[in-house]
Amino acid sequence: MMMGMPVEEFDDMAQSALSELSNMLTANATINFSNKGITVDISVPTLMHGEKIELSLNKEEILEVTFDIDGVKLSIDLAMD
Repeated sequence: MMMGMPVEEFDDMAQSALSELSNMLTANATINFSNKGITVDISVPTLMHGEKIELSLNKEEILEVTFDIDGVKLSIDLAMD
């Protein structure tokens, strides 16, 4: 995503690349669900970063997928209906 450029800090460029990656992952997952006959209503992904972030959603089921990439924690939360 960064064309081989090292990422020294989580600046605007790095945040934009991560946001674009989430758009691509969401689109790919939506296509896969659609191919299985599952209807998906997606929204624009939201990027939040920092410490002690609290998130409150008005959905009953939320799936959280957490990755550890070279010591950097990345969580993806999916609200399910």
